[in-house]
Amino acid sequence: MTGLFSHMKCSIISVLLLLMLMSANTANSRTFSISGGLGTSSLGGGQPPRFTTGPVYRLGLTAQLTGRWRAGIDLGYYKLYDDSTSSSIWQFDSEEINRTRARKAYDISLMFKYHLYSVGNRINILGGLGGGVSIWKMTDPSSSRILIRKGERNDSLEVSVSELMLSSSLGLEFVISKRWRLNADFNANYLTGAGLEFEEVFKDSLSTWNYKTGITLSYCIGIKEPKTDFDRREEQWSRDQKSTPSQNKVKQVREKSPPVRITPEGKPDKDSDKDGIPDNVDRCPGTSSDAIGYVDVNGCPVDSDSDGLPDFRDQCPHNKLGAQVDNRGCPLDSDGDGVPDGLDDCPESDPGFPVDRFGCIDLGILAKPMVLHIKYDPGSFEIDRQSQTKLSELAYILLKAPGIRVEIQGYTDNIGLPENNRNLSQKRANRVRDYLTTLGIDSKRLTAIGKGETGFIASNQTREGRQKNRRVVLRFYK
Repeated sequence: MTGLFSHMKCSIISVLLLLMLMSANTANSRTFSISGGLGTSSLGGGQPPRFTTGPVYRLGLTAQLTGRWRAGIDLGYYKLYDDSTSSSIWQFDSEEINRTRARKAYDISLMFKYHLYSVGNRINILGGLGGGVSIWKMTDPSSSRILIRKGERNDSLEVSVSELMLSSSLGLEFVISKRWRLNADFNANYLTGAGLEFEEVFKDSLSTWNYKTGITLSYCIGIKEPKTDFDRREEQWSRDQKSTPSQNKVKQVREKSPPVRITPEGKPDKDSDKDGIPDNVDRCPGTSSDAIGYVDVNGCPVDSDSDGLPDFRDQCPHNKLGAQVDNRGCPLDSDGDGVPDGLDDCPESDPGFPVDRFGCIDLGILAKPMVLHIKYDPGSFEIDRQSQTKLSELAYILLKAPGIRVEIQGYTDNIGLPENNRNLSQKRANRVRDYLTTLGIDSKRLTAIGKGETGFIASNQTREGRQKNRRVVLRFYK
C-alpha cells in the first residue's frame, strides 16, 4: 500500500510538470507562479476528543493553462492537538494537561482552479476542485511516540498512514503588481478513508473533514504580455516607414511628439471624447471630461469597488464589495459597529458590544473559559456585585447565541473536609446557574458541577491564594 501511494504522488508531480510545459508554449499573461503562506487548519467529524484549530504552512506551484483555468500542486503541513474538554473544532490551541493526541500531517493536492469573476482590475474570485493524499500520523503529545491501534486483521499497527482526499477551494486574488499576487483561500478537504487499514471502530472515530484558511503570496514567472491592437498597428506603421525614402524625417517627428494611433490605412484614429481610447474601440464614446484618467481599456469609467459610482465621482473608491453607500460613494453604517450596511448580518447591533466581521456579536470571547474570582467568604456561596455585572453581560451574549451551552464549575480551597468542600462547590455552581436563569437563560443550557478542592491555581498556604482558589469557571460549548 505504501508503494502505491508513493507511485501516486510521483504521478501527480509528473502531471503538473507536463502542465507547466504546455503552458510555457501559450501566449497568455502568466506561465506559472510559486507561492508560500500561512493559515489555520482544523479537523471535523469523527468522535471526541476534538482537535483544536492550529497553524498550517503552505507551499505551492501553479501553472496557467488557458485564460481562465489554472492547475497547481499545493503542499501543506500542520500539527494539531486535541482537547479533552472541548466540543468545538474552532477552539484555538489547547492546554497541555488536556491533550491526549497529536496529529502531524503533510497534505499534497492537485487542484484545478477556475477564474469565476473579477472586481475592477485588482481583485479576482477563484474556485477550484481537485484531490490528493494526506500523509499523517497520530502521536503521544508529550513523547511524540506513534500510537498503536488494531488493524483489519486484528493485528497491531502504528497510526501512520497515507489517505486519499478530495479537495475544493474558494478564494480571492489581489493583484499587487505585474508579478506579485496575494491570495486568501478557504479549502475543504474530504478525507475518504481510502488507504486506512485499521478496524472499522477506529476508522469511524477519525475526522472526515480538514478545513484550511490562509494567506499566500505568489510570484509569477514567465510573464509575456499579450499584444494590443495599438501594438500591432505600431508594428505595421514601422514596417511601412522602412519602405519609404523619408524614413529619417519621420523618425525625427516621432522623437519630438508622442506616438499617434494609426489605422491600417495610415490615418490617425479619431478620439471624440479625448479619453485616450480611439472611437473605433471605445465602448463609452461620450465619456465626461472629468473621467479622463479614470477609464478602462474599453474607454468606460472605472468603478473599482462596484458600488455604482465611478471612481472620478467616488470620494471613497475602495469600499468592500457589497457595501451600501451614500451619494458620495462612502459606506453607510446604521448601527455604528464598523461593518457597513449591506455586509452587516446584524444591522441593529446594540452599541458597546464587540462584533465579528459579519456585524454580529463576537462569540470569540466565548472561545476561552470565563473565570469568576468571586470574593467568597469562607463557607459562602453568594455572588458579589462585580461578578453579577459580568454575568449580566454574559447573559446578553447568550441570549443572542441560543446554540451555546455552558458548563459551570465551582471550586473551593483545601480548608475543611473534602466532602464538605465538594458540597460547597456545588452550591457555588448552582447559585451562578440560578442567577443566569433569572436573567432569561434557559436552565436546559446550563450544567452546574461542583469540583471541590481540585484544580488549584494558587497556593493554599496564603490568604490571597485561598481566595483565588475559591472561584467559578464557565466553559462554553455547542
